[in-house]
Amino acid sequence: MRLILLSAILVFLSACTERSGCPEKALGSLGLADGEAGLAARLPMAQCELSEAQRDEYYAARGEGLKRYCDAGGGFTLGLAGDSVDPEVCPLDLRKQFRSAWRAGSEIAKLEKSRQESRAEAKTLEQTADGVEGDARKALLDRANALLQDARQNENDLEALRGLATVEGWQQAPAIPKQAFPEPDR
Repeated sequence: MRLILLSAILVFLSACTERSGCPEKALGSLGLADGEAGLAARLPMAQCELSEAQRDEYYAARGEGLKRYCDAGGGFTLGLAGDSVDPEVCPLDLRKQFRSAWRAGSEIAKLEKSRQESRAEAKTLEQTADGVEGDARKALLDRANALLQDARQNENDLEALRGLATVEGWQQAPAIPKQAFPEPDR
């Protein structure tokens, strides 16, 4: 009786360890999705036993996904969107460029926000100054001018970073309007 019970338990346990706790999704698709999302490897895990071939399938697909995710242009776009990233998931040969592009995009997003806030606050101060006289008016207008100067400096910094992004190929060069190059007289 003990032997039968022990045999039944072993059969049950061996069936559970085969793929118990493993994701339902195909491992290649899962690896690709994990890589494209910049996620750390989540397989193998304690509750999911994988064969060597299954691990290889997952890691090969994840590697392909990481190549797409860790593209410098993608890093730049993620930075512009204000997304946080973990460059350490990227392969070594892509990590530095990805991190640099993400930082540039992130800095552009911060400068753009700061520029807009400075302009809005300056406008509010100018409107408030319209109803005030004397030293209070001068103080409000001085503060508004300082904010506008900050906004102009942010515009200069933005232009430099956008130029870097264009030179590096992280973003497309802006289109040049036709009127910039008038047609020659005929």
